[in-house]
Formats: sequence, structure tokens, C-alpha cells
Amino acid sequence: MKAKNSIKRIALIVLGSLLFIQVHAQHATTFKFSETAPEQVLRVMENNANALFAEINSKYDLDNSQLDLTSSIVLEFAQKRIANMWAVSHFYCTRTSINTRVLKMVSSDTYQVRNIPVCYKEAENDEYRYQHIVLEFDKDGKISDLYCALPENEVADINMVVNGLTNLRNTELIMGFINRYYTAYYNKDLDLIEKVFSEDALFFWGKSVKYKANGSTDSNNPKIEYSIQNKQQYLAKLRRIFQRNSFINIKIDGVEIIQSEQNLNIFGVRLNQYWNAGGYSDEGKLFFAIDFTNVEQPVIWVTSWQPFKDANGNPIEYSEEDYFSIGDFSFE
Repeated sequence: MKAKNSIKRIALIVLGSLLFIQVHAQHATTFKFSETAPEQVLRVMENNANALFAEINSKYDLDNSQLDLTSSIVLEFAQKRIANMWAVSHFYCTRTSINTRVLKMVSSDTYQVRNIPVCYKEAENDEYRYQHIVLEFDKDGKISDLYCALPENEVADINMVVNGLTNLRNTELIMGFINRYYTAYYNKDLDLIEKVFSEDALFFWGKSVKYKANGSTDSNNPKIEYSIQNKQQYLAKLRRIFQRNSFINIKIDGVEIIQSEQNLNIFGVRLNQYWNAGGYSDEGKLFFAIDFTNVEQPVIWVTSWQPFKDANGNPIEYSEEDYFSIGDFSFE
């Protein structure tokens, strides 16, 4: 009798755990928005956000499912973006309620809701499985875009770095570019990435090698050797990475933005990047030189990568002068 009771207790515990997992992944997320937009538009935004995440959260655990999104709630461009993200990895909002203010963009006639936490199914065992996304709405409250983004506290720090160098409009443009650029990697959208880079773009990739002194190898004194790739070489390498890996998880932080003194349309962006794909992980300092001469189609001229650790996993010490920056390149 005791054995049967024990089995029943174990069964109940297991059943309870399964129910918890199901509810955890399929809960509803309720949005409440305030400020910036007209009251009537705020209510439309709330209803559309609620409807979108009701669909997303309810289908998170359903393999091979597709989202049913209507144009009355989500515009066609946003539908494609969300469908691409969903095809690579299902995701859901980790919170049951989000009460936040809506931001009116300076650079466009749109609104944003930032800092929506999501969890990607393909990254459930990853240290950085939690990410943040941005919802964009048009002037009527319809969802016009959804993409991965930095947490709000990181964005606030960026504004402080940029003060005195640029204005809020440029900050919005740059951060919008960076966020959409990284979303393209999540979505494995090689076509979009190809459009981002100038045809003459150069890629400097740093690799840690052991330094040889007096004919012997000094493992405690690594140095960085750089290889240079052109656009087509980089895209060919990236295509192979996308084919080998079902999901690529990236986290960025520590973003710095500096305007070129030679060309005020070009901005240097330096950040910390953490990359995890198919059991391979890496972290280091990434630098972009982005040309905003055409704000509708900015392009990257230069990219560099400097690893934080050597081949043995030991930290590499850099001085501030060691890192690539906008002043290291000439733009005419």
C-alpha cells in the first residue's frame, strides 16, 4: 500500500511538472501602454500586441507550427519578419504582463515598445537564451516591425556615450540599424546581410596565436594575427555557418558610437559580442564603420573582430589603443 501511494505521489509530481512547463510556455501576455501616442491609438496597439503574443505563446510548444497573423493587426513586412524568426526558432514572451510607455520616434512616423523579454526554444540550454525584442507600430497602431534589440538599460548608456557627438535622430538610426542587423543573423537572412555591406567592404579577423621568442613558444604571451577578407569571402564563410547550424545565438553589450571627423555621415560602432552556434562559442570586440549617407540604405565599409580569449581560454589583455576605432581608417 505504501509503495502504491509513493508511486501515486511520484506520478502527481511528474504530472504537476509537465503542467507547469505547459503553462509556462503557453501563458497569455497582457500589454498596457501609456504616453506619447493618442489614447485611441494606444488601445489599438494594446489589442494588436495582445493578439500577436497570444498566437505566439500558444504555439511555442507546437513543432512545425505556423503563426496565423492577419493584416488588420500585423502589416505584411512585419508578418514576413516574424515568420522568418519563427521558422528558425520558436520563441515566447516570458512575462504575463507588460506595462510600459510607448516611444514616438524622431526619425520616422512610427512608435516603439522596447524591452519585451523573450526566450528562444533553440537556445533553451544557452546562457543567453533570454533576449529582448522591439515592437514597432505605424501611426494607426498596426504592428509594422519586430526585431531583436538591446535591453533598455544598455540603450540609456549608449545615449550617454553619444552626447556631444551626435543627436537623438542619429542615435535612433544607428541603433535601429544595429538591431535589425543582428536580427538578420538570428533569422539567417543572408540576402539582407549581403545588402548591408558595401561591395568594397573589408573584414579584419583577429586570431590568437602563440608568440615565439628565442625559438621557443611562449604560451603565456599570445599575440593577435589578422586576416583580411572581402565581401564575397565573408558571405561564403557565413553561408557555410548558416547551413551547418539550425540556430545562431548572439548577445551584444557595451555599445560605443563615435562620429567620424572626416565624414559626418560615417559612424564607428564598437561593441562586445558573444557568439554561440553549434557547440562553438566565442566572445570579443566587434567594430563597424557604417555610412549613413543614404539613411534608407546604410552600408558597412569596415568590420573588425578581436577575440577576448586565447586558444587556451585565457583572457587577452588589451589597452584602449589596441582596439579598432573610427580614427584608424580614412574615409574620403
